[in-house]
Amino acid sequence: MKEASFVSLCCLLFAAQSAMATETNTEAALLKAARRIHAESIVVDGHNDITQYMTDAGYDLAENSTGLYHTDLSRLKQGGVSAQFFSVWIDPAKYATHGGAARALKMIDAVHRTAAAHPEQLMLATTVADIRRAKGEGRIAALIGIEGGYAIEDSLETLRAFYRRGVR
Repeated sequence: MKEASFVSLCCLLFAAQSAMATETNTEAALLKAARRIHAESIVVDGHNDITQYMTDAGYDLAENSTGLYHTDLSRLKQGGVSAQFFSVWIDPAKYATHGGAARALKMIDAVHRTAAAHPEQLMLATTVADIRRAKGEGRIAALIGIEGGYAIEDSLETLRAFYRRGVR
């Protein structure tokens, strides 16, 4: 009786160990598959306010951000981000009636200068084809979006000018 119990206990332990090993292998296989799918996918971050720091503080995305900014080219690459929408936000308290367009142009220019300074890592994009090309070249597509309407200052001409500068 004792031998039968001991053998049964050993069989149960072996079965449990095998099940755990299979589960671990399954988890590892799923993680590997998930990482592959993520790497092959186009991942777009649809909103990042880093543009104001690029404009006001002269922050360079090539610097490793250790605190305040939370965004840098290295982290974007590490996170598998294929395309980044840089948000141009105009503070309505400061620019509700005047100066919004000039402020927006400075922020748009900051994105352009950053892409020009780091062409091996970043490329301006205005179309899906641009995003795909950037992904294929191992670069991050830089997209520009304006948040809110204060920047256009009730002017369709200004809106068209922003479009020509790459705003989408």
